[in-house]
Amino acid sequence: MSVRILDLLRAAPGRARPILDHVSLDIPDGAFVALIGPSGAGKTSLLRVIAGLDAHDGGQVFLDGMRMDQRPARERGVGFVFQNYALFRHMTVADNVAFGLSVLPRRQRPTRAAIAARVEELLALMHLPDLGGAYPHNLSGGQRQRVALARALATGPRLLLLDEPFGALDPMIRKSIRTWLRALHDQLGLTTILVTHDHEEALDVADHLVLMRDGRIEQEGRASDLDRAPCSPFVMAFMGDMARFTGTVCDGLFQPDEAGVLPFALPASDGAAEALIRPHEIVPRAEAGPLALVHGVARGGLTPATARLADRTVDLVLPTALLPAASSGVGLDISAARLFREGVPILLADRSDH
Repeated sequence: MSVRILDLLRAAPGRARPILDHVSLDIPDGAFVALIGPSGAGKTSLLRVIAGLDAHDGGQVFLDGMRMDQRPARERGVGFVFQNYALFRHMTVADNVAFGLSVLPRRQRPTRAAIAARVEELLALMHLPDLGGAYPHNLSGGQRQRVALARALATGPRLLLLDEPFGALDPMIRKSIRTWLRALHDQLGLTTILVTHDHEEALDVADHLVLMRDGRIEQEGRASDLDRAPCSPFVMAFMGDMARFTGTVCDGLFQPDEAGVLPFALPASDGAAEALIRPHEIVPRAEAGPLALVHGVARGGLTPATARLADRTVDLVLPTALLPAASSGVGLDISAARLFREGVPILLADRSDH
């Protein structure tokens, strides 16, 4: 099921900014999209408007080319998994899964036998074949999540909406659950939209990321697009650890303001600029500066390190083989940088082959 959002607006009484500020977004059939961003960005609000659970003040929602924003939630053919799973405590697992089918209008409602068969099929799909008679309080967090997912899928939706579905899970099982969810998405041919504030979580499952901020879409694209060519320092910071170096471009050379950070060539216009750099894109060079380097504990062939500048420290992540023998007299060489001027990107400089 394709999703198209046009100029969606949701006002917030008493607030200067809308909850959703003229959001437009196209999601093709079969895509797995992650809505990411900090708390209050508008991610869950957008998901709930698509589902028909929240009203909006302007704009349109299309599902498979049909306008749906004026129709009630039950007519949209959407499955929704809430952050807290929202299972009915007084119902067994089987009754929870069957709920959406059992409350359909009589003309659309399957027979009891058909509902029971569907529940059995879904519990097997969720690897919960023997838990139909259990109650939610008897289940682990991961099991409750899968029951909530089975309930959302019971009516056969082609669009699945997930609101922070991993938040209550033990960190040790979150990764395996994410891998399983991605496989389920592919197996069922769903279109899936996941809300999360964790970009690492999004990278594990999604094809396409939509980064939101203050009710707007800041940037969307593949993870590699947002990482290599962020449209703002906010995007760069949200996608992972980074270091900032202010400086000046003069005659094709970026000269950092801080001692110990080595200048590097790049084809940008002259003037003040800010270079944003990932920790693994900084290489310490022995006898190239005045800095001291403190090594962390090596893991998997990589070693974290900290360079001590005059007024701050900068974190690095290095292949252990590239660590300089001396821990002093070090200069920092930049292998790649995203250059910004007054918050606007002006250049991506990749010197990884230098």
